[in-house]
Amino acid sequence: MKQAGYSKRPQSRSSDRHRPHQKQTNGDFGEGKMRGNPQQSVEKYLTLARDAASSGDPVSAENYYQYADHYYRLSLANRISRYSPPPEKRSERGETQSPPSETPSEGATP
Repeated sequence: MKQAGYSKRPQSRSSDRHRPHQKQTNGDFGEGKMRGNPQQSVEKYLTLARDAASSGDPVSAENYYQYADHYYRLSLANRISRYSPPPEKRSERGETQSPPSETPSEGATP
């Protein structure tokens, strides 16, 4: 006969048993945290790639070259967006508004 209230697994008496477990961090996110701007990251990863290549580790060198390429593309995209002309304004109906042209209208004689 089984005793009432007996279980093979002890029950948790903690008040937080219904809350999902969360990873405890102290605010430091390790190596994945972005430091500096993309151009600085390009230089960092190129240096790491050269060091890995000179020490005879082609796999790590290629890995670092890929990171350098990624940050180079980010840097290039930032430069392009910084110097590109502003987008055309759209009217309330969704039509683009361009500045008036200086060419004569149709049907007009010169």
